[in-house]
Amino acid sequence: MATYTVFCREAGSFGTTWIDHVQAADPYEAAEKGKEQCAEDWGWDDSDGISVLGVLRGEPTVEFWND
Repeated sequence: MATYTVFCREAGSFGTTWIDHVQAADPYEAAEKGKEQCAEDWGWDDSDGISVLGVLRGEPTVEFWND
């Protein structure tokens, strides 16, 4: 297992960007776990309608983000 940082947004590029860390075996699993966690954090019933913008290995600190 490794730590990945996942960036998600509502499909269609609406809304804000969700950024958080997940533990996963590979970046593809991290993308799925990120979508699930994003949906939970947003109070959605499922992760349909959420797209993954990117997956980074590790835990970088976002210093500035202009959505």
